[in-house]
Amino acid sequence: MIKRINWKYAFGEILIVIIGITIAFSLNKCTENTRDQNRKKAYIKNLRNDIQTDKNMLIANLDSLNSYQKIATDISIIIRDSTMIYL
Repeated sequence: MIKRINWKYAFGEILIVIIGITIAFSLNKCTENTRDQNRKKAYIKNLRNDIQTDKNMLIANLDSLNSYQKIATDISIIIRDSTMIYL
């Protein structure tokens, strides 16, 4: 005996599967977007920290260079003054 296909039931089942797959893809996309946003925030935070560290190091190096320049200037004055005494 041949069974009759209940087309309404078959269509309903297919529709439920399609809706389920669509919801799963949407949730997956939402999860990926959230993960990407968190990575972006972490990257920006690390970049800010790195820039601040570099800035602090540059300031410290500039202070050292200014100190060395003052020492060199003082030595230059001492040498100039000591050579003038002997002239």
